[in-house]
Amino acid sequence: MKINKVKSIVRRMTRSYGNYEEIIDGLKTKKESGTKRDVNSFIKSKNSISCGTEIQAIKNLTIDKKIEELQEWKKLIDYVFEESESENTFKGQALRYKFKDNISGDVIAEILSLPPNTLKNWSNEFILEVAILAIDRKMIKIDKL
Repeated sequence: MKINKVKSIVRRMTRSYGNYEEIIDGLKTKKESGTKRDVNSFIKSKNSISCGTEIQAIKNLTIDKKIEELQEWKKLIDYVFEESESENTFKGQALRYKFKDNISGDVIAEILSLPPNTLKNWSNEFILEVAILAIDRKMIKIDKL
């Protein structure tokens, strides 16, 4: 069912939200460590493309695409956090604990004196809002699911 696939994608992206900066930095490092020489100048100097240069250029493009995708997801999730906080700062704080700080629901419920079902409902609303905006911004393409 497409709804379950969309929710699965959004849950995966929100679950790793707290680590986006580390993931992006790791990808940038991977890209830089793979570039032992400047690909463009190597192509110009040799006037041809070797297999190694071609593979490195493809890897760099793939890494750039992944970094761009993560940055788009980060902007989207930040936007939904801001909306939640402007609507209800208490709700926004609980959602930040859950998704950014990766604190379990039981601990958040204890810290904020929240009923566990309330946090679960807020989390589901948050995921739904992110999913709707991601589909609207064409970050998730339903036709391909």
